[in-house]
Amino acid sequence: MTLRYRLSAGVQSVVASPRVLLTTPQGGKVVVDASILALWQYANQRDLSEILANFRTLDESPLETCAALACLAEAGLLIRDGETYPHKSFLRLSGSLVSVVIVTHNSITWLESCFVSLSHQTYSPLEIVVVDNASSDGSADWVALNFPDTRLVRLSRRQSLAHSINRGIEIARGDYFLILNPDVQLECDAIAQMIAVAKDDVLCAAVAPKLRFTWAPAFLNGLGNHVGACSWATDNGLGHLDLGQFDTWHHVPSACFAATLISRAAWVKIGALDEKFPLYYEDNEWCYRARLMGYTICAAPQAIAYHALGARVPRGDARSMSAEKLQNVIYDRLRFALKLLRPLSLARFVSNYVIEDCGRFLYALARFDGGSARA
Repeated sequence: MTLRYRLSAGVQSVVASPRVLLTTPQGGKVVVDASILALWQYANQRDLSEILANFRTLDESPLETCAALACLAEAGLLIRDGETYPHKSFLRLSGSLVSVVIVTHNSITWLESCFVSLSHQTYSPLEIVVVDNASSDGSADWVALNFPDTRLVRLSRRQSLAHSINRGIEIARGDYFLILNPDVQLECDAIAQMIAVAKDDVLCAAVAPKLRFTWAPAFLNGLGNHVGACSWATDNGLGHLDLGQFDTWHHVPSACFAATLISRAAWVKIGALDEKFPLYYEDNEWCYRARLMGYTICAAPQAIAYHALGARVPRGDARSMSAEKLQNVIYDRLRFALKLLRPLSLARFVSNYVIEDCGRFLYALARFDGGSARA
């Protein structure tokens, strides 16, 4: 078989000094260096043997050039003509009722694609519970009109995300709860894959699927997340090209509640979410609390979900965090540490956090950024 490469439709190079970017057909941007950009341009309408014989910009070996071509193709930036792909078979399961709990807040842009992906699931039975967190864009009315079988809760004033999720779970009837963001789309066997993982571990409290970016679907939003002694909580594998390098994972420290399956039995014993977390860290706190009680947080790498992050494609600017978000994450990570950590760990975490926050405060003052300084 001869592999011949061509540029993917909709992919363009963009210079954003000092970096070079390749756009994805879905609207994302991938940073590349000069040598990878040159290889991407040279490979167009050439086969592998010609590229290996004549491309000389890279100093790497032919094996490394092949690896770079493979990464460009797996990222969707090059097309490999002449390659055949095996037919993918999807897992089909039926069993215990799964309640999908979706919290909306001005989410009407995303609801249709989210609901369509739920309608295509190979797992049954499902029920959908929507908690509308005081939307002003008609999200709740859209759900009531288009999916009248949905169990709908309308909150009259905006509450914390944890409060909204708790209200949804209170009325859910399932043996499992799938907490799902409205800007997430599931591959058709995602719920079946998560249920299979949950049933395989008697201590499983929650299952984390593999989240990819909607606007760069070959790259990972994460497989679960974790909290460290420095910086913010972060997703595992964030930004990595998904080449299956995390597919052997069985457990993760914590699950991202953009999409997480939780068993009712574990929820009853562990307790509800802490509603005093305004927006962040409520998922970390619940999962770490579960692990302190002897439960596991399982990974389901074969369960694929695509997360749009509210269509906010990151600009790569560390200063792009709003003052409101900054205030929430500063408070939430301190609350997380104070609730769960033992004295020695607590001292290490909090001292690092205080040093970081003092540095951010001084940096904000130097930039005359009063909002961030107050946060």
